[in-house]
Amino acid sequence: PVVGKISWARVLSKKLENPIHHFMAYSNVMNEKMAHKIVYNYNIMQQVLVEFELVYHDAWVKSIESLHNALQVSPLAKDEDSEKMHINLDPVVLQVFEEANSMIKLNLPVPYKAKLLLFSEHEVKRHKYLLQVILNRSKSIRKKPPEAFNDLFVTSFNRVTYTLGYGVRSLTWTSAGLSGYCKWMINELDDLELFIDKIVILKERRIDNVLDNIATSLLFDIDIVQANSYFLKMF
Repeated sequence: PVVGKISWARVLSKKLENPIHHFMAYSNVMNEKMAHKIVYNYNIMQQVLVEFELVYHDAWVKSIESLHNALQVSPLAKDEDSEKMHINLDPVVLQVFEEANSMIKLNLPVPYKAKLLLFSEHEVKRHKYLLQVILNRSKSIRKKPPEAFNDLFVTSFNRVTYTLGYGVRSLTWTSAGLSGYCKWMINELDDLELFIDKIVILKERRIDNVLDNIATSLLFDIDIVQANSYFLKMF
């Protein structure tokens, strides 16, 4: 990362600076012929480090300027092959958040576009987290119904899929309605999960328990039947 390179240059510059300042406190040392060569090399090295920092900072600024409409994309995207949905956010955006904050701490200029991105950093990260939770919940909820009841939930699952589609068709990362969309999706999933849980509980208590009772019920005792031969003669 660019910030790491600039930080490295500054740390190295500081390490070079401390001993030189220490030597300068002793005029007899600095008057030596060898000292002039050391100071000259020190100045050259510091100049190189400053240029190193400027080059990487300028390159970073240019990379930000070339970042067009990074947040003007849909927050969700659908894979054409698997039709699975995923978060649609360029990793560069998250990297810019981190680097821009670090540049500010280093007292380096931050371009206007980076400042605009920083302005939306909290909301972008919050929505990214919520959308990932929504996708994970949607995936896990689809696995909850018993296989025999899958057909019962087709309509509900289709409705969730259609609702998720708004995140692909109608919204961007800067849309004012993105928070409402996330809340809407969470409510939809809550309702669906509650419905599935009720069906599962109903199956366990009303169907599985009855079948278990039938399976374990004793219709007749063969030993008793065999012991009463007169009973067999009746047949």
